[in-house]
Amino acid sequence: QQNDKKTHHGFKVDYLTEELSEMQRDFLQCTKCFGIARDALRIGEDTLCRSCCIQQKHYASVDERVRRSVARLTIRCPLLRNCDWVGYILEGEEHLRKCDYFLIECPKECRAVIKRNETENHVATCCPMFQVNCNYCGGEFYRLELTDHLTTCPSYPINCTECGEEMHRFERSIHIDTVCQMAEIECPYAKYSCKIGKIIRRDLLAHKKESYIEHQDMI
Repeated sequence: QQNDKKTHHGFKVDYLTEELSEMQRDFLQCTKCFGIARDALRIGEDTLCRSCCIQQKHYASVDERVRRSVARLTIRCPLLRNCDWVGYILEGEEHLRKCDYFLIECPKECRAVIKRNETENHVATCCPMFQVNCNYCGGEFYRLELTDHLTTCPSYPINCTECGEEMHRFERSIHIDTVCQMAEIECPYAKYSCKIGKIIRRDLLAHKKESYIEHQDMI
């Protein structure tokens, strides 16, 4: 229990490939943090990690015997359920900086925690902070913004609400105002009191033919 309350500046013994004997542990252990002494120094009878005796360094000497013994220890990768790496204890931290299975934060700052070897797939397929181009207008957006953008993208394909013809969103108003055959429009003679009111554009020509004389009398 006492050991659990200490800050481990030294190396942990959890992933050693061979269990230390009690004599080895006593010889290699930092007397302050109870880990395997890192950059071992000696003060009197005590072996300490360099970081564990900051305030007493001027009393300390390098413990070459402990350092040589520590350097010969081998460990397994802490992520041993996935990674089969085995190496010297002094290489462990360097390995974790490269280990495919080590958990890292997404480099695009979405704060997702992923295995290092999943980074490329995460960024390419689902990272909300990855910048992507809209397939319709070519604009650049964060992936998380794309769904909202598509609801207003001027180049997004839509169907006319009147006739069903497919077009770009920006074309809809012009289409309805000028060519949509199912759009309701006013008869050009409404200003002369034609009482037809609203009429579907495709029916306008027939209406004008049927009402030709009536329209002429209005002018």
